[in-house]
Amino acid sequence: MDQPTGEYAQDPSDYHHQIEALGDGDHPNNSGGAPPATFAGQEDDKRNLIVNYLPNSVSNSILASLFQAYGEIESSRVITDKATGLSQGYGFVKYKSADSASAAINAMNGHQIEQKVLKVALARAGGNGIAVGGGGGGG
Repeated sequence: MDQPTGEYAQDPSDYHHQIEALGDGDHPNNSGGAPPATFAGQEDDKRNLIVNYLPNSVSNSILASLFQAYGEIESSRVITDKATGLSQGYGFVKYKSADSASAAINAMNGHQIEQKVLKVALARAGGNGIAVGGGGGGG
């Protein structure tokens, strides 16, 4: 199994319950939920992306290779189940610049991989790590 890079090398808190809050009714992989993630924050926040609806075949190295065309990546990680090691279907990519992250969102949000349509949005810093954004607007 690929090893995560950068700040995601530590096992993150349990995020799978938070992913539901990211979905919107217009997304083909989702039947409803809160509006897309948005937030105002530090420059660091604008470099960190959450990538939802990853196929199970996407590893850490594949995730990084999918997003490297948009700028230099500081870290990336596919989130896996602690017990089984299987993908939870989402991950994080952190760029060295906010411009690269923005370009990746514009290019990869809605991109189809296998039978999945990716949802790519800014992630926000939470109390003990990365938490998905809630709130309204954005896009």
